[in-house]
Amino acid sequence: MPRDVANTVRQSETRLIVPPTTKLIYVGKQPEHLITLCAGKVEISVPCRKQAIRLSMAGPGRIFGLRALVTGKLPGVEATCLTECELRLLPKSIFTSALNSHPQMYLAVAKLLTADLKLAEAYLKNRARRKLRGPERALLMASDHR
Repeated sequence: MPRDVANTVRQSETRLIVPPTTKLIYVGKQPEHLITLCAGKVEISVPCRKQAIRLSMAGPGRIFGLRALVTGKLPGVEATCLTECELRLLPKSIFTSALNSHPQMYLAVAKLLTADLKLAEAYLKNRARRKLRGPERALLMASDHR
């Protein structure tokens, strides 16, 4: 990212400390900020009728809201602080402006989204392994080695 853009982004960020149970991302609600977790732990889950299904935990360095801000699609997961969390918030307008004026940033965005997709795939395979038995399980495990 060019230095002037990086400076603009840094100046536009807000640092915030939030308590446990704070929701960072809501299912079906477009985020207003790109959120970077600087300290603390966040649970990523899918709400269900009776209780949320935990997909993963996130620590410092994780970014929330990226997919929704880039694609315009509403989030399908929730992100909730498990501990006190230190965050950096970048307004959606500043992020999209920087992205549109510097298309080379899309490569970094693609890498981050690919990493998230790999985590989701690993989670689903792990869940499937627990439920499958016999030939179906062997077939799934064989697909891991392609």
